[in-house]
Parts: sequence; structure tokens; C-alpha cells
Amino acid sequence: MTLGVGSRPLAFALCAALSATGSPAGSQPPAGEPTVCLGRPSAGALRNGRQLQARPYLRLKSGSEKRAWGHGILLQLLTRAARSAERAVPGSVALVGDLSARQGGPLSGHASHQAGRDADVAFMVSDAHGRPVALEQFEHFGPDGRSVSNPDHFFDTYRNWLLLRDWLADLRVAVTHVFVSAELRELLLDYGRASPEFARLVPLAGTVLRAHPNHADHFHLRIACPTDQRAACVDGAPEP
Repeated sequence: MTLGVGSRPLAFALCAALSATGSPAGSQPPAGEPTVCLGRPSAGALRNGRQLQARPYLRLKSGSEKRAWGHGILLQLLTRAARSAERAVPGSVALVGDLSARQGGPLSGHASHQAGRDADVAFMVSDAHGRPVALEQFEHFGPDGRSVSNPDHFFDTYRNWLLLRDWLADLRVAVTHVFVSAELRELLLDYGRASPEFARLVPLAGTVLRAHPNHADHFHLRIACPTDQRAACVDGAPEP
């Protein structure tokens, strides 16, 4: 099935059709049913999506529990990166916000997040002593990496790079965009250039990290269309 790139009404029709035929809300689709990402992130739908599950090292932000549906590869990417960060720095807990609605389509508060390929992830944060802080909500950070609302909270560049490294190095799917504020983007790239652990990924990170003023309190991660879904899924313009 081909979905027109600029056909927002068609995307809405797909959402309605999938809602009428899908499995009950809150249940996972049958294991043998493939997930299909339809259309663009800003005009799309999701068929047989999977729901992200909380783990000891991964929390769902309050209010996002019913908005945590996506392609299974995206869910695995989030879960594995969070687990990797916790293994490297015990006490690390990733806070994940909205992905997509169960059937995709328009999601309040977002222009995108419609096709199961987007996820909002809070920054990793440390306190004044360098200890991991487990956030309950997204927190806004200034150009110097200090929290705007809590002067004892700091953008933990090392642990944020741990997440970024896992996202960029995963061979199963391409991460096409990670939206973040311009100032925090430069902080990450400067840190990466000086780090033997991350320097090799800086050229790729420079391409994937996209500066956006509305992303000073979280990363917005987006994966490419699954390779077997090019007829229905569209890697369109880099809208956040």
C-alpha cells in the first residue's frame, strides 16, 4: 500500500480504519503480526504497534503510559540503551515520554509522533556530587548544562553520550534524527571530540543531532523506516 507523502486526510482515514479493526486498547498484538509504520512521522499511522514496558532502569513518564506504542525495533533501542547506561553507571534510570498512540495518528502536544518511529527521552541528569538523578518529569537545561529549575541538577554529558552511542551504533536500524537544543548539541559534540570513548562517533552524531529550540528538556529520537516497508513508510522532511 502506498501512502501519499502530503496526504494528511488519508493518514487520518488509515488511523480510523486501524482503530476499527485492531485489537483492544492496551493489549499487545499477536506475536506473529508484523508492525507496520505508515506514512510520515507528521502524517501517518501505526498498525500492530508494540507497547514499551517499564524496567528497573527505564521509566515511563506519568501521562505517557498510553502513548508509548511504536515499532519493536524502536522499543528495543530504547530499552537496550537504558540498560547499557545502568550497567556502566549503576543507578542510572532513563525516563521515556511519548512515543505514539496505539494506532498512531495525531498525538496531542506533538506535530509528529504519528507513525511509531519517534520517542521523547529525558536527559540523563546528575546532582552536584556527580550522582545519577532519576527524574520524574522532563527538566529544562540551559546552555551551561545546569537545570533551569533546580540548580543542583546537571546535564550529565557522559551518560547522555552513553545513550547516544547505543542509538547510533545499533546495526538493526538507522537513527535519522535526535532533536536537541543548539546549545546542548554543541556541549555534546565538544565533549565527544575530547573523549577517546566517543570521538569516533562525533561525525555521525554531528549529522544526526538536529538543533531545535523546543528540545532543551529532552531528546527526540527518530528511527528510519524499516527496510521492508518502503512502499508504505516515508522518510520525509526532518520535522520534529
